Amino acid sequence: MSRHPEDRGGELRALFFESANELLQSLNEAGLELESRPADQEVIRRVRRAVHTLKGDSAACGFNQLSELAHELEDVLTPHIAQARAADLAELVLTAVDSFGAMLTAYQRKAEPPAAEALHAMIRKLLEEPASPKSTGLAAPQLPAQFAWTEYEQLMISEAVHRGETVYNVALRIDPNSLMRAAAFQLIRNVLHGSGTVIALRPEDNVTAATVEIIEAVLASSQPEEKLLQRCRIPSIVSDVRLERAATAETPEHELLGDLLDAQAAKLAAGAAETAGSGTAANPSTSGSAATAVAESTLRVDAARIDAVMNLVGELIIGKSMLNRTLTEFDKKHARDPLRAKLADAMAFQARILDER
Repeated sequence: MSRHPEDRGGELRALFFESANELLQSLNEAGLELESRPADQEVIRRVRRAVHTLKGDSAACGFNQLSELAHELEDVLTPHIAQARAADLAELVLTAVDSFGAMLTAYQRKAEPPAAEALHAMIRKLLEEPASPKSTGLAAPQLPAQFAWTEYEQLMISEAVHRGETVYNVALRIDPNSLMRAAAFQLIRNVLHGSGTVIALRPEDNVTAATVEIIEAVLASSQPEEKLLQRCRIPSIVSDVRLERAATAETPEHELLGDLLDAQAAKLAAGAAETAGSGTAANPSTSGSAATAVAESTLRVDAARIDAVMNLVGELIIGKSMLNRTLTEFDKKHARDPLRAKLADAMAFQARILDER
């Protein structure tokens, strides 16, 4: 005999309350950490993850007021506001913990949740007061960037300038509301490659891009600065852009690039000759091929492969949605089937992996 749907709903709510209390404990700890380290980006990311999880879980259980409030809070946990109003974040998070806790208590008692006016007021205040000053030029000081290029990359920059090309340092902040950071990074990468020659890029792959907020690049381009800025301001993907001329040494260091390649090519050629057991010196064509191999070794992954992977990720997300609907139908007909728990565990594992994409 299967359990009544209300019994199943009660079990799910019990699991939700247990998980929600753990999330509140995590938020409380993060709020206390922000009191001493208000600009700690890792703590702020932890807060965003906890609020995002609470929003989704509460919506799934039908606690819409809690879900909507968590959604409002998520809207102000952006890098812009975190940077400009860091001193207010600790109070905001701790107030949210109190408000969420009071709402959870009311839900457990099957009572009407409180309005949480204090938290609403703090959110409105942060949204109404701009988090960053208006941009007054091409470079945006409010967007931090290291532009810490390697010696080899600096030589590549000098070489491009020596050829008469205009080289820019570019920093782009991924919109915090972008749900798929890896896909956003790939789109930014495509725009940069379509705007000129990308000499260097940080991060270099989609996996690393999922955990960073600012993309940095060196771009050699013949396009005007205003057009580059316009191309880089991708709606719903890029929230801020910094563009400035790349600094180069006044001495002709670009001439060292050829020497480095030739030296490395000689090493490769000598190694190949030794492996083959040949005592003769490498011929010029071999040296040239080795130099080409060294230069091309800076390429990481073929763009077509990255596009294919991103398409597969999209298909996986669609499949996840289909499996969720199937599991819901399975619950209705076979709530006590022991296979249900295994399916739920598999779904939770898949969701966790996709959320970390």
